[in-house]
Amino acid sequence: MKTLLAIFVILCLIGLVSGGREDRAKPRPVAPTPPMIYIVAHEYPVPQVDISFLKNFHGTPGHGLESSGFEQWRIKAGQAGERALARVLAVARWAHDVDVFFSLAVPGFPDIDVDCAVLSGQDLWLLDAKRYRVCDNAAYTCYGGDGKTLYLRRLDADGHPTGEILGEHHISRSTAMARQGFKERFPALTIHSATLLTPSADGMYPAIALDAVDATGARFSDADSYVFRMKVSGEANSPYVVRALEALCK
Repeated sequence: MKTLLAIFVILCLIGLVSGGREDRAKPRPVAPTPPMIYIVAHEYPVPQVDISFLKNFHGTPGHGLESSGFEQWRIKAGQAGERALARVLAVARWAHDVDVFFSLAVPGFPDIDVDCAVLSGQDLWLLDAKRYRVCDNAAYTCYGGDGKTLYLRRLDADGHPTGEILGEHHISRSTAMARQGFKERFPALTIHSATLLTPSADGMYPAIALDAVDATGARFSDADSYVFRMKVSGEANSPYVVRALEALCK
């Protein structure tokens, strides 16, 4: 009897020890680390360029917002952003000729439009222009959210976003739908897309964190840096594609 009792006690002790080891071995949840800054706030005086005389520019920046039904302040802010993007594109030093289109209807999605499209050979870039406010010591980030909201958060001394939210913007799925619509309408083209922050009225870009991405998973960028990185081909644009895109301009 004593022997059985001793064995029982030993087995219980083994169970406690092994259970404790299992508990210690379980991975503990780790709080997400705030992202570092991808683009620091910087100055970029918006070039004052008249784009009306440029033969390779089609449509009118911001024209699609006139019939959007948005509040007037949103329409004006959107148009200012699209016009700023147009001026950035106008002064870009393209290695080859490109065609630029503004306020395009999206094939298959009548309720949305594309702010700007750039055609170079077999490549078509769909660009969504955003003009968001600039705050000192703050950056736009998706940190702490569900991936559907872009936050303007205060930065700490190390340059990481904090819990202090200064503003927020819903991340629209229109860019993802636009990619789909244009892929179906122009299957021979390679479709690229990006959401670009444009300079403020006083020529400043806000800071952007590494995790700030749009609905397609592409990082938010400042307009002039993105345009500078665009790799355009030397291939001539198809007159048929140019006419088809021009017909989509509102």
